[in-house]
Amino acid sequence: MKELKKVLTVLGVVLLVLTVSACNVGKEDVDIVGGWETVEDGTITPELQELFNKAIEELDGVDYTPIKLLETQVVAGTNYKFLCDATVTSPGAGTTQAIVTIYEDLQGNVEILDIQDAE
Repeated sequence: MKELKKVLTVLGVVLLVLTVSACNVGKEDVDIVGGWETVEDGTITPELQELFNKAIEELDGVDYTPIKLLETQVVAGTNYKFLCDATVTSPGAGTTQAIVTIYEDLQGNVEILDIQDAE
């Protein structure tokens, strides 16, 4: 009886492993909703530039210039992470780099979610 129990347990584990493996076939190309996806070609297209400009139009004190789109995230809309040059708008101020995260909702409204130093 003990041996039958062991055999059934091993058989159950094997079936479980095979089922999980079969479910994961071809999953490499599937985007995960809510997960950040790295952008291979981070070129700032005219559409991305327009989105960026719309989001930062009311910011004062620092000029942000997008250099590259780093990541996107599909939510109820889309989040975008841009690598930017950041220049304080006072004489003699230097330029640093920052990561600006922007959210665009399904109606095309945009807002800045976060600005961090790119270190």
